[in-house]
Amino acid sequence: MAPGYGSDGLRGKVKISSKRYSYTQNHVKKITMPASLGLTVQKIVNLVMHNGRQKYQFTPEWEGCRYWNYVVISDLEAAGYISKGNAKSVLAALSLYWRYPAGSGQEPRKVKEGTFRA
Repeated sequence: MAPGYGSDGLRGKVKISSKRYSYTQNHVKKITMPASLGLTVQKIVNLVMHNGRQKYQFTPEWEGCRYWNYVVISDLEAAGYISKGNAKSVLAALSLYWRYPAGSGQEPRKVKEGTFRA
């Protein structure tokens, strides 16, 4: 989910692309969680669409991607695609500002919530 769309730039857009790697090396914090057997990208897309998560409005400060990630992880957990408790762990990690480069520490930061459009 990334901002920059709509007349005010606050509408989010989901971009799905194929990559040859499991995760980006360009990160300061990595969280891993085992997925259920048979989970596919299509199942995740279907869940996002079914729950209306593709219709997201960022805050006026262009924040909200951390909240969107938490909500989608919560949806995956509720659907049984990942184990219970993962969403709570993700929220704890998202509630911190992770300094660059990786390993430089972190500090508390409020997770600002955008809104889901009808």
